[in-house]
Amino acid sequence: MPLDPQALLRQIEAQRSLLEGGFDKRRNNTAAALALYYECDKTVLRELVQANPSDRALAYPASPQTGLSDRLLLQKELSPYRVVATDSSPIPPDRHNGTAFYHVINLGKVLLGYGPSSQAIIESETHFYAGDITGEEGQEGSTSLLMDVKSAVHELRAGLELARSQKADLVLRDGPLTLWNSATLRDKMGGQLRDEYYGLLQDFKNEGIPLIGYISNTHSTAVVNALRLYLNYSPQPRLFGEREYIAPGTEPKKSGRLKMRQLQGLEGVHDGLLFSSLLQQSECGPIFKTALGEPRELAEYIGSLCFIYLRTPLSHEVARLEFPDWLLENPALLQRSLKLVLTQYDLGQGYPVALMEAHEAAVLRGDDRELLRLLLEERGLLEAESEKGRSKRLRGI
Repeated sequence: MPLDPQALLRQIEAQRSLLEGGFDKRRNNTAAALALYYECDKTVLRELVQANPSDRALAYPASPQTGLSDRLLLQKELSPYRVVATDSSPIPPDRHNGTAFYHVINLGKVLLGYGPSSQAIIESETHFYAGDITGEEGQEGSTSLLMDVKSAVHELRAGLELARSQKADLVLRDGPLTLWNSATLRDKMGGQLRDEYYGLLQDFKNEGIPLIGYISNTHSTAVVNALRLYLNYSPQPRLFGEREYIAPGTEPKKSGRLKMRQLQGLEGVHDGLLFSSLLQQSECGPIFKTALGEPRELAEYIGSLCFIYLRTPLSHEVARLEFPDWLLENPALLQRSLKLVLTQYDLGQGYPVALMEAHEAAVLRGDDRELLRLLLEERGLLEAESEKGRSKRLRGI
């Protein structure tokens, strides 16, 4: 049924003060975070984060030479280049429509070449898998996470192969390289997929192919969490936040890691809000390195990934660009890769055009899902459909 606009409007007006109060509080906290960022000592921040492993995201300047006030104004790349992008779309198992033991990953892969020998390759490839993906414990809650990591492996492998064969200058992936959500996958299948994914990252390094994960409108809190840690460390009295901390050079607390309750203050502030105030359009901020204390099997991989924030030129959006730390060893290659991202953003009028094309090549719609059902049903490979599943396909009214 459609929304009742009059009833909805009455409820909105009745709660106007709560909305406005929330906006005001977030603006004030963002201003406080901004002031703290300008005050913060980069060396102390780096030491604090490294000495205080956390079970949540933290970040610190990528090298001792990195200053918190560092800025880089990006320009578009004018020389010829080739860029690869990948994306994927899944059909997960569904016990209601009879496909509990099947799943599909549709992969979109794109190569766009610019210059005298311009070229475009836009393809999709479909991967069908029979078998239970709910994990060793049979927990359905892990299914979506396993699908996400499996899709990420497909995307990374396809991007590497296409970039290798076409001598591409950059590979773009839609989303983070860090795979944060995979931290909860502790079974054998999840571990194998994660190892395969980070093994592919190593292949990119070995072959010297730049890789960047593009996160639109980031809501990461890695830098803000580091500011909270700095806030708690500071000996000066503050109006917000607790002052629990582990100073550099001291023994960690019993747990060996910080809990988020110890990183309070600056409520509602995320990195996107902070860097929207810090950066001008087309500017990148300093390079940060991601820090994670737990779980260890994920922390060892994430510790080799860096990120930078870009304020996009066509809006106030802040995008997070993640890349492997080996690119720090080649500043010219890193800077050109960032320029290529901006150029792709401009061509896509707000989002990298290669990623847009990869998404379109990968996306699965209702007809695609119905085709899967039909092909399985014709071959007697479809389980009985539940009444709930049937009701979704056959509307009574």
